[in-house]
Amino acid sequence: MEQKCEHYMDEFLMLDKGQKLPFDLTLHILFCSKCRSEIRALSKAEEAAGRPLQIPVPVTDDSITLVMKKIDPSYSPRKYQVPLLQWIVAGVVMIIALCSFGFYTSSSSSRALLVAFYLVFAFAVTAYCLVFVGTNLDFFVKKISTTRSRQNCLQS
Repeated sequence: MEQKCEHYMDEFLMLDKGQKLPFDLTLHILFCSKCRSEIRALSKAEEAAGRPLQIPVPVTDDSITLVMKKIDPSYSPRKYQVPLLQWIVAGVVMIIALCSFGFYTSSSSSRALLVAFYLVFAFAVTAYCLVFVGTNLDFFVKKISTTRSRQNCLQS
């Protein structure tokens, strides 16, 4: 009897989530309380594993830094911070350049020069955004996954 239960549990575990149970497996689960309780426990474990952790970790806590230093002695938290001030300064300089050149050339230059300048400036802004997102991709991926997990928690 034990081998039969093991066979049915293997069959159950090989199914995809949401896939219809075969008739023989359904009958076995219906009449075998041991397999039924195991499947219920597995379902509860899967549900618990799918939820985000509810353990609060203070940002000012040095425990994370200490753990990382034990894993990698060369770890430095400053190395992983996003230098936002540099990015903000570069963005402000680009906007000031756009405005000043736009005012300067709007009265004295031809339309072709203005169009060329604005196209070059549009390329520079696009490159700026791409480089910013590319160099900070891990931050954006974590932010997106955190937002999705919060939305899933709110829906549950």
